Amino acid sequence: MPVELVQYEINSRPRHLRYLYLIDEKFSYDKLYKLILQNQHLWGGRFNPIIPVVKNSISPEYIGMLKYFDPDYILYSKSIDLSPLYNIQNINPIAYIPFDENRDHQEIIGTNVYRLLDRYDSSAKVINSRDVWKVKSPLLSFYELNFNISTNAVMHEIELTKRFQIIEIGSTNFDLINKKIHLEKPINIRNLSYLNLDTTILRPRNHYNELFELIVANDSGTIEDLLYYWNRQLYENKNSFYITKEQLEIQKNDRYFGGILYDLSTNNTINVTSLTIDEPALTTIISEWLKPIAFNTHFQYKKNR
Repeated sequence: MPVELVQYEINSRPRHLRYLYLIDEKFSYDKLYKLILQNQHLWGGRFNPIIPVVKNSISPEYIGMLKYFDPDYILYSKSIDLSPLYNIQNINPIAYIPFDENRDHQEIIGTNVYRLLDRYDSSAKVINSRDVWKVKSPLLSFYELNFNISTNAVMHEIELTKRFQIIEIGSTNFDLINKKIHLEKPINIRNLSYLNLDTTILRPRNHYNELFELIVANDSGTIEDLLYYWNRQLYENKNSFYITKEQLEIQKNDRYFGGILYDLSTNNTINVTSLTIDEPALTTIISEWLKPIAFNTHFQYKKNR
């Protein structure tokens, strides 16, 4: 009796490494900022959760979120009790790694996002920074966080952009950066981290909130808004910017900043939200700072408490 052969086809593809970070109350704004930048330079890194642990307790909301993630590595502050994680079914990492408090940059490996530029042809434009570190402006961190425009250019990243049309930003033309971004539409290097993902994207309860979000922090001394900015991207969400009140007060005087926000808006609408600025103050910012530079864009307050 002949044996019937059944044919199967197996497809495989590379996957980015998934990290989960657990940080305690002592984790400073500067350390969190550096950790975020480090992850934004990695393929898939924009979707690595950073979870605050307060008094050795993870909030039920974060526990619920973690049920849908399967991290390869968990990095954690040494003071944290990891036992609550052991009961979460999907949490089965290769290793638990404590943060080294004596090092500015923990060893976090992965594929640099600049290597994903191959998907673009040579007509695409890329911003390269030159001596931007000479600029004395609070806006430096805004562009570093939201566009991955580094204050100190890295040589191998510059090499990977050589075949593209280069927009050079330095100390002599830094004041033109919004105009360059709005009119010339360079690749936002930060967004390369999103490409070809193999990770879980959660769905928010309110689908109408799937708009571009402008997250305004009262200052750069607290981490609540920065954490929200980071973890919000784990949900279905078009995009988001993080900006401090000080930075926005400068940007409100540049009409091309309004153009950048228009380019990123969804249905010409932007949610403006904050954990550190109350509703009356934020609605004043919307009416007095954002509406005057709006390019056919509707700004609306989003409650975030």
